[in-house]
Amino acid sequence: MNELFLQIYVPSITKNFDVKVSPNLRMYELRAMLFDLISLECNIDLLKKSNAVLCDKETGAIFNINMSVRELKVRNGSSLMLL
Repeated sequence: MNELFLQIYVPSITKNFDVKVSPNLRMYELRAMLFDLISLECNIDLLKKSNAVLCDKETGAIFNINMSVRELKVRNGSSLMLL
């Protein structure tokens, strides 16, 4: 599979974002992409200065930002949270 569709929930702004990503994308790259998306959507630049983490929405397990989506076994349709 070339691309995965993920749902990202951001509780601080109570919004969900649907994103399409490459399985080779590193989590820190995904986080940066989400910061840009949120800044465009909500006119908020505060997140870039924070130490936000990505985690599994169901289990709460925090992802290692240096690993790729594939290495973390994130699947198509997975729900993540940006905290």
